[in-house]
Amino acid sequence: MSENGDYYYTDDVTEDVDDLCPDDISEWNMLVNCYNPYSPKSARHLLDGHRSPSDVHYCLFDFDISHIFPRDAPLSVCRRPSAESYEGALSYHPFDTSCGEYDYNPFAYDVACLGNLYKVHLSSTVPAIPFLAPLFDKMTTHVVAERFTAAEAANFIEFAIASVPEASLATPVSLRTEWECFEHPDIYWARTTPAFRDHWAHFRAP
Repeated sequence: MSENGDYYYTDDVTEDVDDLCPDDISEWNMLVNCYNPYSPKSARHLLDGHRSPSDVHYCLFDFDISHIFPRDAPLSVCRRPSAESYEGALSYHPFDTSCGEYDYNPFAYDVACLGNLYKVHLSSTVPAIPFLAPLFDKMTTHVVAERFTAAEAANFIEFAIASVPEASLATPVSLRTEWECFEHPDIYWARTTPAFRDHWAHFRAP
């Protein structure tokens, strides 16, 4: 276990399953457990109500360009040719292969894709849940070796939820899309307190 501030996370996680790398993370490849048998015009109202309680679930789909690695292969050493990093939806891709790299770590790449999606769509909630700011940066840092693994990101989310007062978790928020947060993390860090920024400075992307 590694200590970072008041947070501990596992450096590596091994599960007894083959490792699947989706390679195409975007909001267009996400499903929610909601069925709408009526007019598409009613879908937004139906989804707004469905997302409010805690029984809403999301999942990824569309695995036509995904890769499966052997279960005994450490995720940190898995590599694919850099040309494959330009497949799928490009909106949230990090710059892991933008400087002539021969190959890349697809698992770290996917974590950054999901982190960038979070940045764009959830940055407006940082005032209510400030732990999202360090989460975003650790999922998307350009220093790939320092990037959260998927398991570490999930653990940090659990830590963040447990650290937020119940009243804050119940506070209604209005989400908005903020593409500028993709390349300018100072925007969402500025929504935290100076004391919080100082305490979590070691999580900020260099």
